[in-house]
Amino acid sequence: MSPRCRSGNSQYSQCFHLHFITVHRHVSLSHVFFFKIPVVTLKSPCIVNYYLSLLTNVEVDHARERLTLMSVYDTSTEPLCAKLLKRPRMLQRIQNLVEDPSQTMMSTYCLTDLERTLADHLGVMYPATSWTHPSTFWGSKIGSRIIFQNVNIPHCLGVYESLDSIPKIVSSIIALRKEHPDVRKFYVKLNEGASGLGNALWSAPKGIHELDPVAIQKSLIHDLEPCWNEKTAQEFLANVPTFGAIVEECIMAKELRSPSAQGMIHGDGFVQVISTHEQILHHGIYDGCTFPADAAYRESLQEYCERVGHFLASRGVRNEHFGVDFVAYYDKLEEEWKLLAIEINMRCLGTTHPMETLKLLMPEFRLTSNGRFCHAQEDSTTSSNSSRSRCYFAEDNFQHESLTKLTPEDLMEIIDATSELQYDKETSTGTIFYMMDALASYGKVGIMCIQETVDLALTHVAKVRSILLQINHDDDS
Repeated sequence: MSPRCRSGNSQYSQCFHLHFITVHRHVSLSHVFFFKIPVVTLKSPCIVNYYLSLLTNVEVDHARERLTLMSVYDTSTEPLCAKLLKRPRMLQRIQNLVEDPSQTMMSTYCLTDLERTLADHLGVMYPATSWTHPSTFWGSKIGSRIIFQNVNIPHCLGVYESLDSIPKIVSSIIALRKEHPDVRKFYVKLNEGASGLGNALWSAPKGIHELDPVAIQKSLIHDLEPCWNEKTAQEFLANVPTFGAIVEECIMAKELRSPSAQGMIHGDGFVQVISTHEQILHHGIYDGCTFPADAAYRESLQEYCERVGHFLASRGVRNEHFGVDFVAYYDKLEEEWKLLAIEINMRCLGTTHPMETLKLLMPEFRLTSNGRFCHAQEDSTTSSNSSRSRCYFAEDNFQHESLTKLTPEDLMEIIDATSELQYDKETSTGTIFYMMDALASYGKVGIMCIQETVDLALTHVAKVRSILLQINHDDDS
């Protein structure tokens, strides 16, 4: 568990943050330093000390005293909440740390009946208004498309009803191809999915009649390409009756990007645009990002995000993060970038962690109206090359077989001896590592590089990768 809080009239004195997909990466730089919060995860002491040492104007020993670490000592794939609910003594220890349940919120990566049961057992709050049935619907693929239609946000061609069978998917493809015969690639997306998981691509084979339902269904079953390579087309389609699906155009262009915007709906219904990013996708699955998004369409991203936020707030959503994903393509005829909205996510996002890290590292910086992260004393209209503006690159999956030889303790030694791998508090630039406990098992680590421009951040991360691989090569020699 790691916490979340905000200033203002809905601040919580303690907040639990449960992550079931990437539990260990979000522990890094969170508000655990201000409150005594149990963190249910296995975490090497050197990793905790590394994160605490990055804090500004806080002594490591003082921060460490306010942090309580717990572990369920259970490495099975069972959800963390289920593990906790089976351990009444551990639940009691957590309850003993909660001084005022009425002022304690449990915030999760996503919310299911298990999380609700745990929150009820502990007597703490969770953002219930945002996870009642209507909001769950708005965060689905079909709900996203209906919102885009309602608030006039450009979005991809597709259906506006949930499809619960293969024949319905086939009928939708035929209807779309009748109206748009030039479109030959479609995504089939399960209504519930995250980070590209739950998406599959279908390309109309050459020679197939565009209106032949038998041929299209046969092609779907054999040729559909799930973004998650471990799934076959048949395994993917087997989920359609349970989760429902949509059919959506796959945008084809030489220059394609995947920008996104993130927002927060506060307890009073105020909608705040938090950030914009360029997402890095690998086979449609989130792999990292750069901040901020390109200035060519950044303001449009912010405007669209705000529209979505106001719609959700009008439907009762409160105290919740949300994100809107887009595809951007360059229109050569009009010589400009065009945005098409793809989906809304009602949860913490892959981009949440690096942005929260940036804000905690640099409390004297603020997000400006034009989407940059600048020193509070700087005017928002100042050139983006200003030395008082910060950008970053973050990747979750820098992976190499040779990195399996490293432990978190080894990486700490390397960081201490290598200035390029360190974060400099004086200049507010440098490198932050996360997901370090995946090194020995998977040869994988997360890297965040903070610099004055995106180009500098990209140059710096290339140097960081090279240094890590070179050190391993030297060790072998």
